Amino acid sequence: NDLANVYRDNGEGRKAIEFYSDALMLHKQNNDLLSTAITATEVGKTHLDLGDGDKAVGFFTEAYKLNQRGGNRAVEAKIFYHLGSALEFNYEEEKAIAAYKQGIVVAKELKDQIQEAQFHYRLALLQKRRGDIKDSQINIEKAIDFIENLPSKVVRRELEINYASNVSNYYEVYRDLLMQQHKLSPNNGYDIAALKVNEQAKAYALLDLMTPSQVNFSAQASAQGSKDLVLQERELKQLINDKTARLIKFNIAERSIDEIGEAEKEIKALVSQLKELQAEIKQKNPHYTKFSELKAFDLKQIQEQILDPDTVLLEYSLGNEQSYLWLVTQTEVKSFSLPKRSEIEGLAKYLQELITARNLLAKGENIGGRPMTLESAENEYPKIATELSKILLSPIAEELGKKRLVIISDGALQYIPFNALPEPNKVDNYQPLLVEHEIVSLPSAATISLVRQEHKKNKEAKTVMFIADPVFSPIDNRVKNQGFQTMDKRINELEEANLLIKKSAKEIGLPLTNQGFPKFNVVSDEIKQISELLPAEENKQMLSFNASLSNLNKESSSYRVIHFATYGLANSQHPELSGLVLSLTDEQGRLQDGFLQIHKIFNLTLPTELVTLSNCDMRIAKNAQAEGLTGLTRSFIYAGASRVMINLWNTNDAASTELMKRFYQKTLKENQPPAVALRVAQLEMLQDERYKNPFYWAGFQLQGEWR
Repeated sequence: NDLANVYRDNGEGRKAIEFYSDALMLHKQNNDLLSTAITATEVGKTHLDLGDGDKAVGFFTEAYKLNQRGGNRAVEAKIFYHLGSALEFNYEEEKAIAAYKQGIVVAKELKDQIQEAQFHYRLALLQKRRGDIKDSQINIEKAIDFIENLPSKVVRRELEINYASNVSNYYEVYRDLLMQQHKLSPNNGYDIAALKVNEQAKAYALLDLMTPSQVNFSAQASAQGSKDLVLQERELKQLINDKTARLIKFNIAERSIDEIGEAEKEIKALVSQLKELQAEIKQKNPHYTKFSELKAFDLKQIQEQILDPDTVLLEYSLGNEQSYLWLVTQTEVKSFSLPKRSEIEGLAKYLQELITARNLLAKGENIGGRPMTLESAENEYPKIATELSKILLSPIAEELGKKRLVIISDGALQYIPFNALPEPNKVDNYQPLLVEHEIVSLPSAATISLVRQEHKKNKEAKTVMFIADPVFSPIDNRVKNQGFQTMDKRINELEEANLLIKKSAKEIGLPLTNQGFPKFNVVSDEIKQISELLPAEENKQMLSFNASLSNLNKESSSYRVIHFATYGLANSQHPELSGLVLSLTDEQGRLQDGFLQIHKIFNLTLPTELVTLSNCDMRIAKNAQAEGLTGLTRSFIYAGASRVMINLWNTNDAASTELMKRFYQKTLKENQPPAVALRVAQLEMLQDERYKNPFYWAGFQLQGEWR
């Protein structure tokens, strides 16, 4: 079986079936009914992978009969799932629905909520395809209700391993169903309901990035004793998980009804205890509750308290079959259908490669999958930008005027500088949106509500703290007492100590030497020019060894602005491994924790007005989902920052320094709001012959508060 699994995983299905057949024969000879049923299921899955639905159904049916004699309910549930998939493949939809419904009964008996959710999801998909919208909506709502009441990381792992699925698929189906109903009944608010589901999906993605076990909520507790309650909640949840796993094993092993009943009674009592404990935490620690609950999207609050007559909110959602755009103003919500994800993201990725052609060509890479000169890329850019603008902005061109645009993007669109897209009504003569619009990004609509509720100014805070040029290796020439005899030892220690950083860097394509991260580009000119705008006592420079995680933890609440210049890792494959790399060693070459991961950012106290990731070498994974980038910026906001400014790509050092100098001059000296200051600085760059190309200015994006 193991050999067969290896061949199937490598795409050699025919070879896998040969080994499965041998295993089947051996299991039958040994009269091992359970192993025979499991192997027959694997053969059926392999035939389905090869496109032979009839053979797949045959093997799943055989597995079901064998398992009836062997009597394993957990195996039975999996057989029903795969049988339903094969019947769907054969267009035997009624039989598929029956198989899924039988699977739900078994999963319910096993108390396996993830499997039950997946059965409801597959039913919803099938019913959606058949046009049974109401039944489909009932099933997808049940599926989502299950997953939102389970630990997100457990759900993600189980769906990926057992079903090659993910939670975002659930929300996408739900959103599509609501938008289909909106087309049929445009005045019944289905599009607003779909927008709420889209926000709900973003809230769940945040919980998937972070778990209470990683976030030190007790640090933000509003009442004495909240820390102990949070610890009690973690322990109680773990106990419930353990007891539930034990109950599933009881069902599999067919333990007595009395034993199973007693286990269920015990779990029920623990759940009741957990609810009482959570009610107490809610009363004592509102911050924890705000994080842990999937808070409903409050459209009325956003329209009445957040938006103004000169601001429109644009929220995009990309889907495999259909994408959508919602336009929200103070008085109305409008929705629009857009092309499917693959079409939009194909253009977006190509546009991003065109605008960053200088960087790609310097590394010897192609653009759009083919060789291209810089001149060709610059000539191609306006054409592709116009094409993307027509898709994303033409439906709302008449609504834009000269208003502020608050953009909530999705997928690969999060890597696109909207400020450099042409005005949809002026595509014949390229004029970037920047000229007539102030543009701000948000991870979600709910984010700005949180910022305005939570942010508290520190009246005693100094102006700017710079964290730059960290030391990444114990054999950096800045480390004292280096001896050649210890070099190999230090490299080995570095390798072991920074496995998470190395894993994340590899996944996003950042090449590391055996010495770890290369020394970061010197950013002294940028820091020098910005610091000259302020009195010496109003800025602090944490450079070299001082650019450490421990110093950040001590000082983060004492400055209005925190300016980072280091490597940034935006990992979409494993978003929890996104973060900033600070000093990994001290002056004596002793290794230290310097990986500022997302959960550590949450634990910071940041009553800051602005976090700037300006000259950061922001490495972004090619996976278009962009959870890593979103999680990175969102974590700073949840830690208390009002705004986060990032640069989407590595810019020419001189251009970055020039833009930062102009930006800080306007916001620190002239007291312009950061959103206004950034736009004015970018407009000045646009008018400067040296820097008018969008490569030099468009990557700088502001997320969060615009006032």
